[in-house]
Amino acid sequence: MTKSKRLKDLHVLKNKSLWPCVEILPMQKFSSNKENETVPVLGIVVAGKGATVIFAEVFDVVQNPAMINDSNSQTYASFEAMIDDGWRID
Repeated sequence: MTKSKRLKDLHVLKNKSLWPCVEILPMQKFSSNKENETVPVLGIVVAGKGATVIFAEVFDVVQNPAMINDSNSQTYASFEAMIDDGWRID
């Protein structure tokens, strides 16, 4: 990721008025599966939940908001740590 993309993603993460869905920001990162293939991992950041990625797709959450509390998640110390772990705004 370029430095400018990193700074842009951090700016958007910290300024919820820039989020396209107001309360939910779609995220993705790439990971290797068991076959050593690179695959996308989808998640969302939810306003008010801090630097936490919830492993759910934005369209599923819009139809079933309970998924926000029912899905697995990963909490980071900061948005910077989230970006450093490979998460990007989708």
